[in-house]
Amino acid sequence: MKHRILILEDDPDMREALEYALSDFDCLFCSTLAQGFKEWTRGWDLIILDLSLPDGNGLELLQVVRLESDVPVLVFSGRKEESVILDAYAQKGDDYITKPVRLPVLKAT
Repeated sequence: MKHRILILEDDPDMREALEYALSDFDCLFCSTLAQGFKEWTRGWDLIILDLSLPDGNGLELLQVVRLESDVPVLVFSGRKEESVILDAYAQKGDDYITKPVRLPVLKAT
């Protein structure tokens, strides 16, 4: 059985790269925070979320997820400021990977 990954990513080029890199997994892509809120409760093995989405910050979803679940959440963002990274960890994100990313590194993570 393939692991199921929910991915919140609004950049079409990054989505395409992620689809290729994670083709061994069952992935659902959401391009908005609203879509992520609708989908996150469907029994995912991992959630990968971007911070900068057209309708909000991915950390909003992380806060809700942590109230009800211990599913691993990987924050995946171009934001490299220490305060942003520390905030993601403070909200119990399991890891933080900055973009651009080497796809084999993401897959290994």
